[in-house]
Amino acid sequence: MPRFFVGLYHAQFFFLPAVIALAALDAALLAFWRKETYDWRAALASLADALGRDYVVYRFLPLSLAAPVIGFAWSHRLATLRFTGRRP
Repeated sequence: MPRFFVGLYHAQFFFLPAVIALAALDAALLAFWRKETYDWRAALASLADALGRDYVVYRFLPLSLAAPVIGFAWSHRLATLRFTGRRP
């Protein structure tokens, strides 16, 4: 595997914290420096959604209830279509 992809794989663990930090900086600038109203409840809801997706859903998605059914259907399939890449 190319080193770029290995580095990208290791860097993905810093993407969510970086996005959260940038969003918090943006909220702080809007709320305190420019004296505009900021919807903190929406920001916290988005934060909870992002954290829930990244640390709960994406971790346990492979452990779904449909995985054994899909495996059973694949092992008992009637035929496998092979695609050659040529158009008829």
